[in-house]
Amino acid sequence: MNKKLLGLLLYSSLLQAQIGMGSEKTMKDLHENDSFKKEKTRDVREDANTEIAFFHNNDALETDLLDPLSLHEKEEESISKENKSLIYVNGQYVIPQKITVQMTADFMSAATTGFAVPIGNLNNEIVDNENSYAGTATANSFKVFDDGVYEVSMTVQMSTVYGATPRIGIWDNNAMQWLASVKNTCTTPKNKSQTYNLTTSIALVANHIYSFRASNKFDFTIKNLPSGGTSSDLLTQVSVRQIK
Repeated sequence: MNKKLLGLLLYSSLLQAQIGMGSEKTMKDLHENDSFKKEKTRDVREDANTEIAFFHNNDALETDLLDPLSLHEKEEESISKENKSLIYVNGQYVIPQKITVQMTADFMSAATTGFAVPIGNLNNEIVDNENSYAGTATANSFKVFDDGVYEVSMTVQMSTVYGATPRIGIWDNNAMQWLASVKNTCTTPKNKSQTYNLTTSIALVANHIYSFRASNKFDFTIKNLPSGGTSSDLLTQVSVRQIK
């Protein structure tokens, strides 16, 4: 056999072996200008439910086995890093529901016995991205659109009788009971306000109505500003934010 022909056949056999021409996988022709260029091909086998990535570079063949769960976790991590405003709920990314409201005027109430009153004048809506909040001079209420976990925050300026133990919190209007509340003893004179804070995470459901409420055995006033305060001081404010 001609030596040139023999050499050509041997070169062809070696080339086929290197790029897997005899394997079950069909590869791209990686030969270009007598050199291999870096390429990546993907093949998804439904029976294995696994994606195999082939990398060809400098005559070398590498494979990565990437299961769909890992790919999903990487995708979730990537999206959450790129857009911090999104949360993952029920298998999809959603914009979380948010409500932030400030008080516009003082709200006065007589003593409450065995019940809590909705806090009025919570009607300066800073954020209400689902248009789910309503506030008047005498009441407030809101609903959520997804069952889930929500962060609730309340900062309330209140004046009442020294030694009283008023309570503030979030109320379930359907069940007629507190969902979360805080109760502190008043340590200031009646004409001075005291700050009451509540921050917690609770489960809320879409088919219930909720409200921000207060109760006290003595008359009380919830102030939109601390006693003698200005607009730059700490305001009475409430908020709800979906977190899960």
